[in-house]
Amino acid sequence: MIINKKLKKNYSLSKHYLAGLSLLGLEVKSLRNNEASLENAYIICSKNEFWIINLYIADYKYNQSTLNYDAYRRRKLLLNRLEIQKILLKIKQEKLILIPEKIFLKNNFFKLSFYLGKRLKKYDLREKIKKSEINKSLQKKYHHKI
Repeated sequence: MIINKKLKKNYSLSKHYLAGLSLLGLEVKSLRNNEASLENAYIICSKNEFWIINLYIADYKYNQSTLNYDAYRRRKLLLNRLEIQKILLKIKQEKLILIPEKIFLKNNFFKLSFYLGKRLKKYDLREKIKKSEINKSLQKKYHHKI
């Protein structure tokens, strides 16, 4: 399972979706070995299709092929037409973006879990940090009294 660790820290999330990934055989083998990263990945829409950009999947280490492999190539997300229309409508109405959360294996198929959300501004991030620090201090205070 490959996870985007910065997701909950930097974004305010609203709706969750699942999509299949269109992969090459060597990419599947690399993903099974957890040789991938969602760190700078993002999702775009072009011609009513969703694509994930900057998803790093390492070249399979036992690859004998001499073909050039691009680890950051665009990969198509597999969604129903109705799901695509719903997501596009929400993106246009609420000015949201699509943020990849994790890649996992489900019934021998790799799935991408992603959210609709907004990037937090700097002042929102500061407020979030303050709230978490207050919660931590309260938990420590009451935990020691018990």
